[in-house]
Amino acid sequence: MKRVSILIGIIFTIFLHVRCGFSQKSQKTKNISKIKSENSVFNVSDYIFEGIRILRVASINELVVAKIYITGGIQFYEKEEEGIELLALKLALRGSSKNHSKEYLDERLEKLGSRTEVFSAYDYSVITLYSLREHFSESLQILMERILNPKFGLAEFYEIRDRYMMELLEQEKNPWEQLRNWSLSDYFQGSSWSVNPLGSYQSLFTFSNDGVNLFYQNLLAQNRIYIVVVGKIPVDELAVLFQQYLKNLPKESPAIKVTNKPMVYTNSDVHFQKKEGNISYINGIFNAPKPGSLDAFALQIALSILNERLQTKLVLQKGFLLEAFCGYAEFSNPIANIRFSTQLPAPAIKAVIDELKKLKLEGVTEQELHQKKQFFLTQYYKKLTTSESQAEIIGNAAFHYSWKEELKSSKKVETITNQHILSVLQKYLKNIQWYYLGDTGKIGKGVFEKAL
Repeated sequence: MKRVSILIGIIFTIFLHVRCGFSQKSQKTKNISKIKSENSVFNVSDYIFEGIRILRVASINELVVAKIYITGGIQFYEKEEEGIELLALKLALRGSSKNHSKEYLDERLEKLGSRTEVFSAYDYSVITLYSLREHFSESLQILMERILNPKFGLAEFYEIRDRYMMELLEQEKNPWEQLRNWSLSDYFQGSSWSVNPLGSYQSLFTFSNDGVNLFYQNLLAQNRIYIVVVGKIPVDELAVLFQQYLKNLPKESPAIKVTNKPMVYTNSDVHFQKKEGNISYINGIFNAPKPGSLDAFALQIALSILNERLQTKLVLQKGFLLEAFCGYAEFSNPIANIRFSTQLPAPAIKAVIDELKKLKLEGVTEQELHQKKQFFLTQYYKKLTTSESQAEIIGNAAFHYSWKEELKSSKKVETITNQHILSVLQKYLKNIQWYYLGDTGKIGKGVFEKAL
């Protein structure tokens, strides 16, 4: 990685001047003229102010949820560095700043009743601030003090890193987590997608404080950031608040982007990894439609119906499976998967493949389709009732396709027919890569060779 220092000219007290600055009406009017905004019936405003994109979702709720998206994800670091971005952000958000101690900043946030979180995925990392409306400005000040002026002290580095390493070590003991990490790493082999954004115990052990600090200096740039805010805060206020803090960030990141594309599979195959015990864990991964597309919704409905069939027939009735789950992963390189656990691997795998063949040949019944549509719509509208879910839905859509397309989701679902589901299954339910974690003596490769 090639590193250069980020020039940050933000000072901790500037925010107090920003709050007072709203009385300067002529300056505020000048700022508003630079905002490109567009409103929707769902009260989403999308605008760019001084190079920073902000999506504001109007709300009557006193809670304000602000999400800062840092795009790029695993395309900006190598396999041996997996987890470095999340660790760097944890150090910034949980540690001291150059101006104030960790204890002082933690105490201020606690007194305001505010909190912050950070999460890293394949396509982006997200920093989230939860605050009451009346304390949002001061809470944002504390968050920005940490993001823009992190200290990266050596003692705090070891404390935060080691705590996270212990969390990962516990996760890595879980067979499902072992299967997930192995199968995704192998499925995306040779590409940046083989990187686990959460990191591993082993990768974090190799990091140094200086190395993580150097990585962080290349992380923040205006062209890699967009912001989603759900709350009853005026657009112009948000614009001035964020612009004051982020205006000194570089326009572009100097980090080198890795562009290796994932492998394209033309045949189904099975991969084995031995694990002691009487339970086998299986994951089947295949290519999937682009997020937000009509095909993606059709596949999700089909997988949801398949999941219900597996639960009813193979978990409850026949007892072949212990657990089963079918899902769609909304990555920029999207995949779908069918995973299950069993103590009877040979008959269980045969039964699952039979259900896949039936689904691909016949599709779903009208009753199943109607019920799943109703379930999807109920869950979708339920999500829209919380500020957190609204921010997550709009933020994710803004990256993968468009929040405007997201607002059409319910209409798209209503148009899906069984014929459409059949065409999507014919197109995507093939070339499955099967990953078997368990007693390899109980099974042969041939059990997976019933072509779909």
